[in-house]
Amino acid sequence: MFVRSKMENRYNNVAVLILHAVVMLQAFRISEGSASEFVHFSDPKTFSDAEADCVARGGNLASIHRLSENEEAEDTISGSEKLAWIGLGEVAASPFYAWTDGTDFDFFNFEQVGPFFEPCYVMDKDTEGQWFDSPCNIPYPYICRLDI
Repeated sequence: MFVRSKMENRYNNVAVLILHAVVMLQAFRISEGSASEFVHFSDPKTFSDAEADCVARGGNLASIHRLSENEEAEDTISGSEKLAWIGLGEVAASPFYAWTDGTDFDFFNFEQVGPFFEPCYVMDKDTEGQWFDSPCNIPYPYICRLDI
């Protein structure tokens, strides 16, 4: 009995150390990505043209990884414009999502639970920055995430 509880204690300690390492790596990844800003462009473009413009400016369409970033991106949408492309899209022939910059899909703010029929996503200022699917060939303003 004593040996088993001692072994369980060791396993628990190892699990805590692994969890701590994962949390530290996640914190490092988040702080490493903090040298960027969200910039809204009001000239409507298709999803692929908006992404190409963001890349030409040194970034990508906006990837969003936590609520505070979603609010920050939403705050860039101004005037009469209510919708803007963000860098979220469905991976071809799969039910999975991906950001155009290749970062993890670790936060979501969908306007509806589903089903989703279109492969690209816009942010809607009228719904406090929630996202909904849209055909990729419709021109919208867009939000880039640019390195600063």
